[in-house]
Amino acid sequence: MRRPQTYRHVWMLRCSRRSTRSTSTAAWLVRRFLAPVMVATVAIAGTGCAAGGDLPVGPLRTEALVRRPAQQLALALADLPQGFRVGAELSPPLDPSKAAADPWGRVSAYAVTFIAAAADQQPAPALGDVISSVNAYLTPEQAAAAFAAWRDAVPPTYRAIAAPSRELGDGSVFYAHNDGAACLVGFRVRNVFASVRVRAAPGVATADASPVETAQRLAGLVARRIEAVAGW
Repeated sequence: MRRPQTYRHVWMLRCSRRSTRSTSTAAWLVRRFLAPVMVATVAIAGTGCAAGGDLPVGPLRTEALVRRPAQQLALALADLPQGFRVGAELSPPLDPSKAAADPWGRVSAYAVTFIAAAADQQPAPALGDVISSVNAYLTPEQAAAAFAAWRDAVPPTYRAIAAPSRELGDGSVFYAHNDGAACLVGFRVRNVFASVRVRAAPGVATADASPVETAQRLAGLVARRIEAVAGW
């Protein structure tokens, strides 16, 4: 079976290079890695993305499905410390009513990059950029297939590490960047696959602001948000 394309996840992973990225840099990343594979209009900082209504009901299953749009499940500015701003948003123009005809069963997808406060701000920020990505599918099986493809696409600059706790369960994976300053978490909850990437602010010792602990906390927030609306 052909695995789902994961262009939005590849875009997210590519954003992990160290820097204090501006909105224009984030926009360049989106163009660089999405232009060859999609015709969608990408929403960049301030243009907004349509959240849409509830997603269509998929095949009848014993496991309650999540039907909320991905944007309602991803991280928001209110989930982060003060000083962050939205740097770039990505919301492919998927039609939930036609999800059954989609070869990958996608019904909703959303990714957002949050830009950290300026380095000279007082007090100095402990976190760098944060990226949240949420992708909903018609069935848990399709979400699992997308999750597997995403794991295969994780670049060699990241290494798999043990989960710091069991909060996200067996359906999660943790990766640390080789420079130790970033953590990437992927997880599946029901018919939703999501990921969170956190980078420490430039010049901040990771012992003072562990990106692993922060990534786990933010990923746990998204996971609980997804579970809370299952079956609605």
